Amino acid sequence: MNLVKKPIYPGKSALILSLPIVLLVGGCGRSVDLSTIQNFAILSNQAAGQFPKIAADFHDSCVRASQFSDALADRVEEERECDRLFDQEYENKLNTLHDVLVSYLQLLSKLATGETANFDPQLNDLTFAVNSGLAQSRIPTTPEQIKAANGLLKFLFRAGTERYQQKKLKIAIETTNGDLKIVIETLKIFVNSDYARLLRTEEDVINLYYSKKLAQAKNDPALALAVDREWREIKAALRTRKEAVQSYTEILIQIAQAHDQLAQLYAEGEALDSPAVLQILARYAHTLIPLLEDVRKAF
Repeated sequence: MNLVKKPIYPGKSALILSLPIVLLVGGCGRSVDLSTIQNFAILSNQAAGQFPKIAADFHDSCVRASQFSDALADRVEEERECDRLFDQEYENKLNTLHDVLVSYLQLLSKLATGETANFDPQLNDLTFAVNSGLAQSRIPTTPEQIKAANGLLKFLFRAGTERYQQKKLKIAIETTNGDLKIVIETLKIFVNSDYARLLRTEEDVINLYYSKKLAQAKNDPALALAVDREWREIKAALRTRKEAVQSYTEILIQIAQAHDQLAQLYAEGEALDSPAVLQILARYAHTLIPLLEDVRKAF
């Protein structure tokens, strides 16, 4: 059963660009370009669904590779193995750290817009998913990674029960920075190592299958041309997903770096919307926009 259906603050669908948004709208007494905020919001809504789509493609990539088995019996058996290895429970648990990250970033958004944090009982489900689900699943996680996820969750609990307000935003970024980096690093491993490995396997199987087909069609130019065209189309779709892996990995890197730089600035006494902060946000936004488009095209 998927205990975590959606982030803690579903009304503010935002994943990757939530952090820049929250800090742009969080400024007090400074004129902020509302069209820029609107653009950030649109991009955030598009970004929110990307990791779950990648998580779902673990199973789909495995199945796609199985379809190139020569014998029907082998294909059926391999598809069953895909269903066993990458079932719905696996996908749900793969999304757990993503849900923690989204919930944390959406809390920052709530604080930055002047709202008061409220405790949400769904945090109990998310905590259970981390400690009794993810920690005991087939997905490899370390005690350090589980501890980091719990660190963010404890902050969410504290913010909700103590009804944090905007003035706590700087403290939030400073105190959660270490845990956030570990959670993001874990998501990077899921994407850039585990998922990328499945795509490489898929690519190897495809290349082997069509190289055999081309060899068989060497005396039939029309058939060879058709086989080659089909091969190219399939490889193009796979290449788009492989590029999305690189782009999404870079997105996570950019978010971790932005959060880390902001934490340092706030620790040094910078104002919530100081010129230095806004400069960082502008630079990272410029970098993230094309990366998000790459991921969106793939899924």
